[in-house]
Amino acid sequence: MDFLFNSSEVIPLIQLARKHTKQILFIRYIGVFLIVQGNNEISCFAKGCNPNFDMPSINQCDGHNLISSFDPDIEIFNHVLNLQLNLKISTDKEDITLSAVKAE
Repeated sequence: MDFLFNSSEVIPLIQLARKHTKQILFIRYIGVFLIVQGNNEISCFAKGCNPNFDMPSINQCDGHNLISSFDPDIEIFNHVLNLQLNLKISTDKEDITLSAVKAE
């Protein structure tokens, strides 16, 4: 499955992760969640699901779900920030792949 996050959605998360936690958590559950923990709050964007109803707890994630953590300083996030690109997340049974794509 492919999920596209607009630069306006993902750039604040990357900036928050760089400032505070130094990680961006991706969870594939019913859809895909991008999660960053700030000082006193957790910021989340979701695609392919309703985060108000579908947000998983870590205990709910099993062999059918993927949880990956990425360093917000990796090159792909630099491209998203510096070039104002969108973030495409592709998932299969075993992997989450990130790519920076131009807005259409």
